[in-house]
Parts: sequence; C-alpha cells; structure tokens
Amino acid sequence: MSRSQAIGEQSSSVRRSELHHLLAALNQRTGRIVELVGDPGAGKTRLLADLAEEAQRRGFMVLSGRCNEFEQAVPFRPFTQILGGRPMIDTLDELPEAGANMVRRMIVHPSIGPDAPGTPGEAERYHLYYAVRTLLARSCAKTSMVLILDDLHWADTGTIELIDFLARWPLDAPLLLVIAQRPRQSSTRLRATLAHGVELGVVERVELDALSMSQSAEILGMRPHDHRLRDLHTESRGNPLYLLALAHAKPGQQLRLGTSLQEEIPAQCAALLLGEIASLSPDESAVAAAGAVLGDQFDLDSLATVAQMGLDQTAAAVAALTKRDLLRPGNTMPTYSIRHPVLRSLIYTNAEPSWRVFAHRRALAMLSERGATAAEQAIHIERSLDRSGPDELRTLVKAAQDAMASAPAIAAHWFQVALQALPSNRPDDGRRLELSLMLTRALGVAGRLQESRDLLHEILAELPPDPPSVRASAVAFCALMESFLGHYTEASALLTAELDAMPPTPPIEAVALSIAHGLVGLLGGDCPSPEEAEQAIRVARRYGDPVIEAGALALHGLCAAVVYSTPEAEASLGECAPAFDGFSDAELAHYPEYLTILGWAEVRVGWNADAERHFRRGITIARKTGQSYLLPTLLTGLSNTSRHLGAAEDARCVAAEATEIALHMDAKHVYGMALALEAWSTIWTVERGDLAAVNLAERAAAALPSTCRWSFSAQLALASAALVAGQPQRCISLIVNVGGGGLELPDLPVVPRLQCFEILTTAFLAIDDLATAMACADRAEAIDDVSAGTQPAYAMTARAHILSAKGDLPAAAELYQEAAARCAAAGQLCDQTQLLTFAAQCLIESGAGEKAAPILLLAKELAKRCGATRVYKDAESLEQGLGPSRALKRHLNGASPALSTLTDREREIAGIASLGKSTREIAKELSVSPRTVDVHLTRIYRKLNVRSRAALVKLMADIA
Repeated sequence: MSRSQAIGEQSSSVRRSELHHLLAALNQRTGRIVELVGDPGAGKTRLLADLAEEAQRRGFMVLSGRCNEFEQAVPFRPFTQILGGRPMIDTLDELPEAGANMVRRMIVHPSIGPDAPGTPGEAERYHLYYAVRTLLARSCAKTSMVLILDDLHWADTGTIELIDFLARWPLDAPLLLVIAQRPRQSSTRLRATLAHGVELGVVERVELDALSMSQSAEILGMRPHDHRLRDLHTESRGNPLYLLALAHAKPGQQLRLGTSLQEEIPAQCAALLLGEIASLSPDESAVAAAGAVLGDQFDLDSLATVAQMGLDQTAAAVAALTKRDLLRPGNTMPTYSIRHPVLRSLIYTNAEPSWRVFAHRRALAMLSERGATAAEQAIHIERSLDRSGPDELRTLVKAAQDAMASAPAIAAHWFQVALQALPSNRPDDGRRLELSLMLTRALGVAGRLQESRDLLHEILAELPPDPPSVRASAVAFCALMESFLGHYTEASALLTAELDAMPPTPPIEAVALSIAHGLVGLLGGDCPSPEEAEQAIRVARRYGDPVIEAGALALHGLCAAVVYSTPEAEASLGECAPAFDGFSDAELAHYPEYLTILGWAEVRVGWNADAERHFRRGITIARKTGQSYLLPTLLTGLSNTSRHLGAAEDARCVAAEATEIALHMDAKHVYGMALALEAWSTIWTVERGDLAAVNLAERAAAALPSTCRWSFSAQLALASAALVAGQPQRCISLIVNVGGGGLELPDLPVVPRLQCFEILTTAFLAIDDLATAMACADRAEAIDDVSAGTQPAYAMTARAHILSAKGDLPAAAELYQEAAARCAAAGQLCDQTQLLTFAAQCLIESGAGEKAAPILLLAKELAKRCGATRVYKDAESLEQGLGPSRALKRHLNGASPALSTLTDREREIAGIASLGKSTREIAKELSVSPRTVDVHLTRIYRKLNVRSRAALVKLMADIA
C-alpha cells in the first residue's frame, strides 16, 4: 500500500467526535441547524461527505449547495442549487401558486434578493422565505432530509437572511440543515445570525479544532512513537491539509523555502492551496510574495519596501489579503504573518524567480539598516545569490553559531552556506578548516552522525599534528561520533593510535584524548585502563592546569571503579570533587565532559548525592555552551542517580528527555541506554500488572545489540519489569540467558550477579520452586568480594524472602528492616520503601500488626516522596486492615523514653534522618547549614549510643 493510499483510507474517520455530533443531529425529529466551523484544510468538506454517506445509508434525502467567491453577487446561490433539483421541483407544484412562482423565479432568475438590483421590500422577501420554508416542510413530510451548505463564508446577503428566517422559524419536521464556513472569512451578519440561533437553541456549533497527535498518526499511517510524527504534527499545527502537504513534500525533513511543493504534495492538496492565491489581484500577489520573502512576521513598511509599492497601496492589499485569511495579524501589532508556512512556501514558489532574488536583496538592505539579528539576515544572504563578501560571511557564521545550542540542524545549514560562499580562487587562510570543524559538530548534534563522522575522517587525513589542540579536539569528537554510531572498537582504536603517536613528553592535549576514551567507555565501549588515567594525571600536573588535572583525577576514579578498585576510586574522587565544586562555570565552560566522567564515577562508588549535583551542573553548562551532544550521557547519569536516590518519577522524566535527544541525534545505542533507564524508573511508578515498563524495556533491548555493555542493563530491566507485571517465568529465562545460560550466572560481574540472585529468588518463589529459590539465596550469600555500601542488602533481601516463604516471619521482618536500613544509609529510598513494606507484611501475617503500623506509615511517606506508586499501593492495601497505633503516635510525638535525652531539634533531625534523607536534604528542609546538621547528628549518635546513619535508622524503626 502506498503512503497516499493509506492516508486516503484513514482521513474519512479521524474526526470521530465531530462526526458523532453530526450523526446525533440526524436522530432529531424536528428541524435542526448545525454550524460546522474550521480553518481552511481543517476537514470540513471531508466530514460533510461522511455525514452525507451515513445519512443516505439511513434513508435520508441529501441535497447539497455551495457558495463561491465569484458568485457572491448571485442571490441565494446555494439554495438555488438545492431547490432546482428534481426532488424539490416535483414538490414545488404542491405549493400555492403565488408562492411556487416566487420560488421558481428565485431559482431561474434570482433577482429578488436583498442585494439584487431593484431590491424588493421586506414583505415580498418574507413571502419568498415563507414559501421556501413551506416547500422544505412538504418535502420532509415525504422523507427525512439533510441539506448541506458548504463554504457559507462566501454567502450573499439573501442566503444569510433565508438562514436567519429558518433559524427563527424552525420546522417541525425531520430536516437537518448543515452550514459549513470559515469563521475568519465570514461576514459579521452571518456570524451574528448563527450566534443568535445558538442562543435560541436551534443552532448547534461544531468546531473543528486542531488534530490531536494520535489523529495525525492515524491520518499519516504512522506509529505514535515515530519521531517524525511530532515534528509533522507541530509544523502542521494540527491541520489535516498542511499535515498531508508536509508529509509528502519532504518526508522527515524540514520544509524550506523554494522547495517545489506543487510537484511533491498530493495534487488535490496543491489544487486547494493554489486555488486560494490564483484569483489575487496584481497588488495582492505582490504583497503576498513580499510577505513570503520576509518570513514569519512582517510589518507594513517592510512589505511596501520589498514589494516596491506605496504605503497606501500596500495597506489596501493587506486589508484584502487579511479578509481572505491569507494574512493574519501577528502576535504584536501592527505585524502580519501568512496563515501557514506551507501556504507561504507555495506563494514563494509561485513568485517569479528573478523578482525573488532582488526582493531578498531589498529585504537584506532594510534589515541590515534596522540592525536585525544574523539569523534574520542570513536567509536573505543565501537567497540573494550575493554572499561572498566579508560582511556576508561573518553574518552567516554568526547565524550558525547563534543556532548551535537550540537548532543545530539550522546551524549546520548556515555553516554549509558559508563554506560554499568561500572564494575558491583565493589562498586558504585556515578559514575553510575552521568552518569545516564547526560544521562537523553541528552535523553531529543535529543527528547527522554519519555525515559528521565521514567529514571528520576527511579532515583528519589532511590535518597536520600541529597545532595539537586542533587535531586532538577533532580526534576526540570523531571518537564520540563513532561511539554514537555504535562503532566502539573504531573509536577506541582511533584514540589509542593518536595517543601512541604522541611524543615521549605528551602535550596537555593527551588528557583530552584520554577523557574522550572514558566517554567512549560510558557509551558502551571499554574504559581506559587505570594506567592510562594515571598517565593523564601526570601530564596534567606537568602543565599545571588545575581544571584539566581535576578531569584526569575524575577519569582515574571512573577507571578504578569499573575494575572494582573502590578505595583507589574514592581517593581520586575525594581529591577532585572539591576542586570541581570550587571552579566557576566559566572555568568549566569548555569541559562539561569532565563533569560527565565525575558523575558516573561517583555513581559507581555509591556517592549518588554528589553525582546528582555534578550531573545537574554539567547539564546546565552543556546547554549554555551549545555542547548538547553531551546531554544524553549527562541525562542518563542524572536519571540513574535520581532513581537510586528515590526520585522515581523525576528519574523517569529525565530518562525520557535523554531518549528524545538521543532519538533526535539518531544515536541508536544511547537511545536504547536511555530507554533502559526509563524502564527502570517506570517499574516503580506503575501499578502491578501494568506493562508500560515491560514495553519500554523491550524497546531498549531491541535497540541494543548484545555486544553493547548497556545491553545487560536493558535485559535486566526487562526481567525486573516482567516480574512486577506477573511474568516470573519470563524473568527467569531472561536473567539466565544474559548471565551465561546457567543459574551460576558466570558471565556477570560480581555486583550485578548479586542483584540477579535476589531477583531470581523472588521469581522462583513466585512459581513455588522453593528449592531453587534457596539455592539462589545461598549463592548470593556466598559472594563475599563485594564493595562496601548497599550490595550486601541484596543477599539479606534474598535470605529474608526465603525465611518468609518458610514461615519464619519475625526473622524475615527483622532481616528486611536491616536491609532497608542499609539502603537508607546509601539514600536508596525506593529500595528502602519496598523492603519496609515486605517487613510490615511479615509482621502483619505473624500477628504483630501493632509493630507493622509505624513501618507502613514510613513506607507510605517514602513511597509518596519517591513517586513509587506500586509500593505505595501495596503499603496502603496492607494498612487498610489496621487500626490506629498508640506506639506509632508516641513515635511521631517524640515521646519515646529512648528519645527523652534528645533536644526538640535533635528529635526533629533524628526523625527526618530516619526517613532516609541526606544531610543536604535535611539542611534544606530546616533552613540550616549542612555543617549544623552534622553537628546535631554527632550529638544524636553519642546520646543514643549509635555509630552510623544506618544504625540510627534501625533504632528509630525499633522505637516505633
């Protein structure tokens, strides 16, 4: 099936709600008028055709009439088309002779309308309208009727008067009168007549609003998640006609002036749009073309200058074009704009080409004199065919640089125009190389990764080693492009070769190459070795650059964390993190990738609060400086951190943004990586049985080949989502497959293996396989070379699952709470919430509901804060059968004897800390400094005889 065929089949039924209103009017047994209003191309005519088809199927007689711009002087034109048909003529003989003759005269020679020469008096017109009404009543007595009057915005005064008469004297007969019109082009009298009918209750107004995204998808035959759909929907402004034109003009590309739309869009669309401009006067055509040249908005003076017309002459043409709804008043008066970019492009294309060239030169001169922005001038430089001068080149480059942060595709276009404008007969002063390198970045950020990569390799083949800063920057960016394309081996080889070619005393640019190697590792390749990172530190220290030294230390922290050398990683991060916090944004403006490396390294060692802060700062700097190609890696890091810190909904939203940017960049592996993180967060935010997380994880798994390091995360997210969705057998199969084919999971690193054993324990219990579940829990406990932090909580949780399944509920509850305390100490609130809910369930089932109540209250509070909808629902369900708890009230009031030694402020801080909040969060909530909170916590630990935050959390839970 062709694209146009699919569109044609879908377009008849997409406005179901509006069609429902029209069909409901068919069921009325008395006279009704329906006003159908919408902009040109909104789908009025298509909807009327659907109504007519259904009405005929139900046995109605359907008659149609249409107004026309060129027949406005003909009175009653749409009614004469209807009444002159055979069915009405046959009934006409049944009328009294005088009335029948008046109707016949109106049909054959309609000279008694209020606009006709020798206009008759109101009495004669009243008799005519009464006769028409009688004719309609007689006809409806034989069969139900639908009268369709289209394009009533061109209606003559007589037609409007007759409609007004029928509205004031509705028929007590099965007649539906449907009036379709464009509200912006309708006369004041028609609008007033129909508005009065609405007040009387005899006219129903049906407005055709902009299409929804799903309706646009249906018309175009696209899937809702197709990345092209949103752009087409937005550019069309929800108008079906423009949607079709845009979809066929340049599928997947932005509409640009000068494209031959007439040849590319469906013939019917082109005919409808061209029909609106075909009847313009010469002045109106010139002003419309001037507006198309000028752009999105323009004023009267600009139109007069470009059209080379006087102000009065231009004003008259603008008034006529506005009445036709070709021009519309702008957001700021007195400016105007052409109704839609598609129409603007058609008007531009139909203007004489040589006239357009000089029109652009006039526009450029005027805008330059007014001090317009580079972006406003660039389009006229390109179209005026005179762009090789130094001023024009500077303007094109400035327009490109200004667009880099927000519109990289446009920036790439202006760089290409500037390169084309460089004189080929002059010596190269390095300008071409500079512009080419700028172009590669714009192409990469715009999602044209292959073009960027190919151009970079062309440049590198000719680029000398000096200056090293230029070559190192190009190599580093080329490696990133290779990584975004999934070519991790090529990226690493490129960087390694460049580093190997460095002299024995490497320049400081060697650090940038090693940092790029670290980014390649984050995206899915292999991280540099700790030795390479140590070499980068030595190089940075030799040159005495503190910012670059901090970046090298962050890289070393990441490399050490990847190989589970946690003490080394923490030492490097502990040295560089304070340095980064002391640098200004201006000092880091050229190095947001350093914050990317730092944040991910902190994630690996469990410093999630610090990682969150550094990711957010990196995102801010990358956006300010136009280095948006780094955003997917920063955003995925922030999403991962937010999820660990218990902000599940925030994590989901951030991952969704990363997904969108990666999709725009066409970085398929990064897209899959972001989808996997979105799935992980969605697991917490959906209710049990919901398949949203499963669907996201499936898309992530499909986007990531097994050779990509992030493929494991996608598979594990899918397994976890399947378990929550009630698919334990699928969960088991996925984990066993990704782990190497056996329950030992030999292919997985230590920490992920530990996590998988806990998931498998749950899944095997869900299918009543206690023996295998116990074996998985045993394997989790047997793993002892884990780093400090919350990883042992996986083994505790697995063992607690087994104790619960075997009926040792008190022991299971205690172990769940101990695991929850470990998660709280690391700030992992979602996991803490889940474990507290498990503990409460065990207590309730063992008959200790009094002890469960405060735990459930804490779990609900944490779940609400985290956005963990599923866990909140579980806790709420458990809580429903429990009454108020005196112990809980004593805990909340701070009246426990164990807390009597604390001051009010210390009890307040202890209570907040028991909810899993970090020192910074407590300080922010109480409006004090983090140092003050730490002082209070030290005193609390001493008074309560505890040594850590985890012990405090457990003590507070025990007190409850």
